Amino acid sequence: MPRGYSESKRLSELYRLDILDTDPDPYLDAIVDEAADVTGCPVAVISLIDRSRQWFKARHGLELCQTRREYAFCAHTIRERHRLEVLNAAQDPRFADNPFVTGRLHVRYYAGVPIVSRYGARIGALCVIDRICRDPLPESQWRCLRSGSRAVTAAIEFGKYRVPLPLIPAPSTPPRQEA
Repeated sequence: MPRGYSESKRLSELYRLDILDTDPDPYLDAIVDEAADVTGCPVAVISLIDRSRQWFKARHGLELCQTRREYAFCAHTIRERHRLEVLNAAQDPRFADNPFVTGRLHVRYYAGVPIVSRYGARIGALCVIDRICRDPLPESQWRCLRSGSRAVTAAIEFGKYRVPLPLIPAPSTPPRQEA
């Protein structure tokens, strides 16, 4: 677990952002589409970890909008320092009995990076999922996921609080005189 982790502070930060149960965001949808493309995984999501649920702000290849937190792989990711990768969930003691592993979703592979607020709270994860076991992601794909996670943070943090700037007309320049 990251140093200084506090579940109550993490939840306060998540609630400060006021993003749970908001409408889809095309920018965030594009991030999960890109994560799926880069890694070749059929599923990619931006999940936010609430007190008792995992809510998907953006998703690619998954119909669910939320799950119980106790089943959320991403709830484990937010407790990791940098990333979480599960090559075969059916053989991982943390997930072998998980209904997403044993049930119709048939999760086998998971790779996720925390989404960290500007104040350092791990509020969720950007992750990719596959129904087959996979080899570890190459570092180039991890870089893409980390970059995507930072883009999610920027969109959540600064998109909400962005103050529209007044339009200032461009300085007029006198027309050029033909010589």
